Amino acid sequence: MPSGAQAEDHGGADRRAGAGLVGGHISVNDVLLAHRTIYGVIVTAADPAEVTPAVDRALYLLRQRRG
Repeated sequence: MPSGAQAEDHGGADRRAGAGLVGGHISVNDVLLAHRTIYGVIVTAADPAEVTPAVDRALYLLRQRRG
């Protein structure tokens, strides 16, 4: 997705939030950012033993971003 582009959801986020699968405060762009971040952390890990702690750190940073 190009930088600054908005993902089209067609009401899917509302359905997922209504089903209790995700919080209503989580946007499609939040999910895309988390996916790309975690994927990058995993594929660039030099040592497989460091994957879990690195993912935990990345998730922590993403949560801090949300405030």
